[in-house]
Amino acid sequence: IVFTTNGDEPHFGMPASNTYSTPFQTPQGVTTLKYICRDKAGNNEASVKTQVYTVDSVLPTITVLSNT
Repeated sequence: IVFTTNGDEPHFGMPASNTYSTPFQTPQGVTTLKYICRDKAGNNEASVKTQVYTVDSVLPTITVLSNT
């Protein structure tokens, strides 16, 4: 599996850092993951797949105005 998170189209000539080998973290905010796979027989997936992830680790602020 080769992937990008910067909007570029992945391809099999990319650097090793773009080859999935271990879990990776996405930053705070919206990340677009594009990826394409190749099986052990050398067959490439027909098209690039895209997934969009939103990471929101900021806790909301809650204010109580009345307890009645």
